Amino acid sequence: MQYPKSLLAIACGLLLSPAFAADEEAPAPAAAPAKIAIGASTEALLDLQRSGLAAGQLQPVQGEVASRNYQRYLDSFKKPTTVGQIDQPATAAAVGTSR
Repeated sequence: MQYPKSLLAIACGLLLSPAFAADEEAPAPAAAPAKIAIGASTEALLDLQRSGLAAGQLQPVQGEVASRNYQRYLDSFKKPTTVGQIDQPATAAAVGTSR
């Protein structure tokens, strides 16, 4: 169904008007998260993770993926490193993780 452009403009104008905006409540400020108490079983699991005793087998990267990763590593030396890159810890956004 096609609506005339003037009708759409009027509808958008009404929705964006202060009368409609006044009906909405302002969001409440976010409270600080409560401190989480970690139990003995959680501490044991974290200790196991830190120790690496239950780690799985290493999975080597092979073929095209390995080749591209190595080339990206070599290319990283073509650009100069700035002082800010050395002093700042790496973040997920800076490293370029994709999930």
